[in-house]
Amino acid sequence: MKYIIISFLISFNFLVSAQIKKCNKSVAFKKETKLLPQDFCMPVGFWVVDVQDVDLNCDGLNDRVIQYNKKGFVCGDTVFYDLFFLKADSSYKYVKTISNINTPRVSSFDYDWLKENCSNADDLYWYIYVNDDLIEFKEGVIEVGFAINEEAGYKFFFTYCKSKNNWYLSQKQKWDFPEPPEPMRPKLPSPHIFQNVTNGISIDGFNIRDYLEPL
Repeated sequence: MKYIIISFLISFNFLVSAQIKKCNKSVAFKKETKLLPQDFCMPVGFWVVDVQDVDLNCDGLNDRVIQYNKKGFVCGDTVFYDLFFLKADSSYKYVKTISNINTPRVSSFDYDWLKENCSNADDLYWYIYVNDDLIEFKEGVIEVGFAINEEAGYKFFFTYCKSKNNWYLSQKQKWDFPEPPEPMRPKLPSPHIFQNVTNGISIDGFNIRDYLEPL
């Protein structure tokens, strides 16, 4: 009987150790290690590149957004965001993973570069510009900006709905690039008026590709 109990404990400890090893919590910056919720875990080969605190559900508590991606990304890789709500006891509750609000990761959308480095160059070229700097998590709102072609783009505003515990498109804003852009300076968007959206899609149903309008 004693032998059976010891064998069971050894097997249990082995399984626990295996599970711990499988939980990857690599970070790009050491300061972010202490910011990762206990339940947060990534596949091997990924690392956290940013951690934000913001009140995602408008309850007065600062929730946590964890952004991560592959360390050595290849053409078309995905950017992930894990959302955690802060609870009254200061612990975090996992809400969802968002992986559809960034353009595919590439070093450049220049067609010659894509052709030389990416097997899916023709598909990736549709996206025109990287939108990493146009993603913002604010109080109760997730803002997603993206180009639809070389001259124009949108910013979508997904607002939190408490009854559905999700974010839905509530407003959109079209913008265009000034023509021509000033020499030696990136193109800057010129915003248009906001448009309210009724019965908007959830952030889960959003796909940048659906709105691209090649010239």
